[in-house]
Amino acid sequence: MMQTENEMNVNVPLEVVKASEIEPKEVKWLWYPYIPFGKVTLLQGDPGDGKSKLMLSVAALLSKGEALPFTNEEVEPMTIIYQTTEDDADDTVVPRFNSAGGNGEILSSSRKMKSLYPLGITVLLKSIENLS
Repeated sequence: MMQTENEMNVNVPLEVVKASEIEPKEVKWLWYPYIPFGKVTLLQGDPGDGKSKLMLSVAALLSKGEALPFTNEEVEPMTIIYQTTEDDADDTVVPRFNSAGGNGEILSSSRKMKSLYPLGITVLLKSIENLS
């Protein structure tokens, strides 16, 4: 089992900087004002609210380079990493993605990750590196 740096008792310094030392940047949006480009996007809500269906429908559009709702702007098809701790890939994620017309060569999803803590984030980051 892989351990995080803190679990291995490695002293990792925390860099603290003053706001005056940070140069503000403009956010680049994939879908304004809902999804920033190149950032992790989380969607939280109660069971049955349609979170998975919404996100997989958006993923299907992006996998084909189609415009997102309320926009006219098409994008280049892009790699999508869909991570969920509630739904299984084989009986929920892939069927919903396919029913939305998504390109299965573009979507990646883990099969067994039921929690991102404590080691899941490290494992997820390694998996993302391997996709590149």
